[in-house]
Amino acid sequence: MGEWRKPKPTDGVISRYVNRKVSTRITAFILKHGWGVTPNQITVISLLTALFTAGIILAGHLIIGGIMIQVSSMIDGVDGELARARGVKSKFGGFLDAMMDRFADVSIISALTYVYTLNPPYGLGGASVAAIGMLALTGDLLVSYIHARGEASLGTHPSKVGKLRGFASRDVRLFILAVATALLQGVAGMLIVGVISYVYVVGKVIEVWKHSEAMGWGPSST
Repeated sequence: MGEWRKPKPTDGVISRYVNRKVSTRITAFILKHGWGVTPNQITVISLLTALFTAGIILAGHLIIGGIMIQVSSMIDGVDGELARARGVKSKFGGFLDAMMDRFADVSIISALTYVYTLNPPYGLGGASVAAIGMLALTGDLLVSYIHARGEASLGTHPSKVGKLRGFASRDVRLFILAVATALLQGVAGMLIVGVISYVYVVGKVIEVWKHSEAMGWGPSST
């Protein structure tokens, strides 16, 4: 089995046991047929899929939108697999992938927030739904930021530090939104994503702090 087929150490449970089952087949198909598509092009395709998904949600087709959220999440793994298979991994590719993922997440959560703010469920008001949407959006971005900042400042991915691993990774967050949206429970999905994201971020900051002290790095001076 090619190394590119193996899950990454930072993969969440959904990516490891669900998404990779699909993305590796897509990657294998591209390689088998010699398609000239590049990893960066796949990254853009993944973003366009997410933007299309946001449009579907805004049009009120929530069941299809939920399915498409998961489809976009699966496609997101192809760029990295293709880069590893062809030996063309690059720093820019990683940067582009991270940025496009943030655009994708913002578009999907914003679309859900807008739709449900206009038609709030559970007897909630539009302001309450908007607050839940902001909780999900900020939590989503903070998880991504703590990972990026951790690698930049500490030289290691924070998910590898401590015992908190995987339960708020991007694949898990998108899977929750996908299932909840398809079941017409998008607000509940955003609430869950927001809560687990903040729990993870706070817990991970504590774990990184303890790890830094154990490594003798000391507290930050900034």
